[in-house]
Amino acid sequence: MDTSADKKPPAPKIGELLIKDGLVKKEDVDLRIAICPAIVGENITIRILDSRTAKVGLENLGHSSHVLNPFKTLLKSPAGMVLVTGPTGK
Repeated sequence: MDTSADKKPPAPKIGELLIKDGLVKKEDVDLRIAICPAIVGENITIRILDSRTAKVGLENLGHSSHVLNPFKTLLKSPAGMVLVTGPTGK
């Protein structure tokens, strides 16, 4: 009996790590780590997020008012879902 057909592939592992740089810059760097199974071994992705360069707020995303205003209206809706996709860095 072949039991390999019943086995599930390993699930991706996702985590984060906060590095405290108190010696030189007194700043924190956030690492987002994702490990996904591949055909041979695993793929590891590490995203480095530096809070000093982050732009916060919808107005800082660079959209024109004819895009931003309808989006803000959708966010105020009591029902529905807004799905935003795209690259996470430069």
